Amino acid sequence: MNSINTLIKPLITIIVLINQIHSEPIASVSLNELTFDKLINKFPVSLVKFDVAFPYGEKYDIFKNLARDLVGSSDLMLAEVGVKDYGDKENEILADRYKVDKSNFPVLKLFVRGKNQPIDFPDSKEFTAENIKQFIRENAPKLYMGLPGCLEMFDKIARKYVSKPHDKRLELLGEAEFYLEDLVGEEDKRRGKIYIRTMEKINEKGDRFPENEKLRVENILRSTKSLTAEKRREMEERLNIIRSFIDIVEYPDSDRVGFTPEVKGEL
Repeated sequence: MNSINTLIKPLITIIVLINQIHSEPIASVSLNELTFDKLINKFPVSLVKFDVAFPYGEKYDIFKNLARDLVGSSDLMLAEVGVKDYGDKENEILADRYKVDKSNFPVLKLFVRGKNQPIDFPDSKEFTAENIKQFIRENAPKLYMGLPGCLEMFDKIARKYVSKPHDKRLELLGEAEFYLEDLVGEEDKRRGKIYIRTMEKINEKGDRFPENEKLRVENILRSTKSLTAEKRREMEERLNIIRSFIDIVEYPDSDRVGFTPEVKGEL
């Protein structure tokens, strides 16, 4: 009986962790030799950072913030493997298995479903959030990578919306309103309403509205020092949502129409 319990307990831990990942906005997950294969196989794309057991410093902060920014990407897992070269040498087997050069910590490896081997983040690339995002895009071009505050389904609608002629847009507006009813939680409902309001404003003021609104919100964030932390977060999310109607960098396979920025925005 004790031996059965010994086997079952780790499995329960794995199941709980999997459920946690899919139901809560966890930024990054700590993996070990027991959980690694179980969780890697649950996601189409996984970015894994192999590092010392207790990391710190600039690169640690960059990865932590990147994980927070990409938490809305449901098909992407960001994970960390802490490797010890002392004591019980935790996770050293994983490091050896994937030929991790411990003298080069942190080491990033991208696991893409369907590929036999992980893809290494190039040593020649500077360890920055933008370079890491570009590395993911290049090797998993169909992966959705939403910015904080963005909603995947609404981002897809926004992409279609700006590429359609005006007489075809009302259908997409109706689709967005339909999905708004299915959103759970006041925060996501608030975000969904921003998408819908932006579509309505584009209809009212024309295709340049997103760029003008982007300039207006950027100006508020830049010049208004009295914003509370909560209000600033909401404004930054609004800015990210507006970018979904402008930027195509997050969608390498997009056929969206771009916009030419105006010199003067609606400030």
